[in-house]
Amino acid sequence: MAKQAEAEYEWVQHVSIAKIAGVTDEQISLIEQGSIEAEAFDPRMKLVLHTAREVVAGPFLPEKTFAALRESFTPRQIVELLLTIGHYLMLGRIMTTLKIDLDPPSGNTVVEAAKTMGISQA
Repeated sequence: MAKQAEAEYEWVQHVSIAKIAGVTDEQISLIEQGSIEAEAFDPRMKLVLHTAREVVAGPFLPEKTFAALRESFTPRQIVELLLTIGHYLMLGRIMTTLKIDLDPPSGNTVVEAAKTMGISQA
């Protein structure tokens, strides 16, 4: 979503965090290229990536996508997914509008801070 939204700051910061969370270099490269239908993603990952792409393109989520979400996720998970996509889209827009200078990736610092606050990676 950061790539599609042209949110370079988010992309730079989240690549290192994604790697720590177990996203492979291949998957990151595929997302960067916009190749979200690749074999490297399981069906649920593809659905999440597809949903994020459609939400960014917005403003409506096609019924076909919504039906697929209902088959794979609970109502709560769907709402949390949409909130997460919307949250990061908003942050990306703020960062690009304000032309925030890029910082070096925080990566492990963010993950370690989350652990001290009791937030899991799962």
